Amino acid sequence: MTRSKPIFPELFDMLKRVLGEHVDQNAKDFLDLMAEDAVMEFPFARPGRPKKVSGHADLTAYLEPLADILVIESFTDPVVHWTLNPKIVILEFSITGHSRSNGQPYNQSYVEIITLEGGKIKNIRDYWNPLLTQSLSA
Repeated sequence: MTRSKPIFPELFDMLKRVLGEHVDQNAKDFLDLMAEDAVMEFPFARPGRPKKVSGHADLTAYLEPLADILVIESFTDPVVHWTLNPKIVILEFSITGHSRSNGQPYNQSYVEIITLEGGKIKNIRDYWNPLLTQSLSA
């Protein structure tokens, strides 16, 4: 599946910088950091939204529309917690931005548990407040 544009380039830049040698530094966008069979999990997803998305094609289909409705303006410097397992890292950060359709502000804090494998992200468990996304669409 060909992506029409980069998905959240700001997030890609932050992850590539923070994860450093643990990920492919030749990656060109967010999904290039992900393994082909990568999984993103959303334990607090709103009803009707997926709690789990697997593989590049499904991740693209899930993330591209989000990138079309949200403008990311800034990130806080992430707090990075390397665990005793060198393949698992926990990131804490916040994003500020706004809705493309109605200008509503978006101020969200995240905790992500990331599992790495072979220079790629194998799994992201994404903890955030899904209620804050309700104001993004018109």
